[in-house]
Amino acid sequence: MHIEGPHGGRDVEASEFFDTYLTSSLEAGELLTEVRFPSAPPGAGAAFLELVRRKGDFAIFAAAASVEMGGDGACKGARLALAGVSDTPIRCDAPSAILVGRVPTAELLREAASAACEGIEPESDVLASGEYRRAMAPVYARRALASAVARATTQS
Repeated sequence: MHIEGPHGGRDVEASEFFDTYLTSSLEAGELLTEVRFPSAPPGAGAAFLELVRRKGDFAIFAAAASVEMGGDGACKGARLALAGVSDTPIRCDAPSAILVGRVPTAELLREAASAACEGIEPESDVLASGEYRRAMAPVYARRALASAVARATTQS
């Protein structure tokens, strides 16, 4: 992420940009001017899903997934990030450890999503209870992973 301000520009990793709810590491007079994403390799697919009450509302929960599939149908790479379960978005490493080198079946995607959500302790707020978010997290994580796999499969 590139930030410009009165003292020049600086680059910040996403993990260092988000401080807490609706708060970033931007300093007075700074503006986020660019977000860079790596080019997707052949056989890659991505998905973003969010749980909202009404279109345009602040997300109760969100899951972003990207996968890279090999020609043999096996997963070559997997990433998953969750929002709404902590004060900042979190990256989950479990899906990669479970999916890489294997053909992503429905059961394997469910296992990867469940593992990604182990130990999360979302807080309650006016939008939803922590218990509801904890219940929805593996559902949306699995759906995001499955959608990313489907998109990657049609790309290869």
